[in-house]
Amino acid sequence: MFNAGATSGFGMTTARRVAAAGWRTVITGRRGERLETLKSELPTPCHAAVLDVTDRKAVDARSPGCRRRSRR
Repeated sequence: MFNAGATSGFGMTTARRVAAAGWRTVITGRRGERLETLKSELPTPCHAAVLDVTDRKAVDARSPGCRRRSRR
């Protein structure tokens, strides 16, 4: 599961809940230190990436072709 905004609020709560349910996740957020702390606390393997999803160029650079594959 791809989880944007995992460094606080709903994003962090979602990351904790899906990890508790056994899902592997990719957690993203703007605050790297908080991402690493959350990653160490989750019970399942996850990948953490510092990413501001409001920055379209950064998202495109981080996940080439993702938008194209999601279009119908």
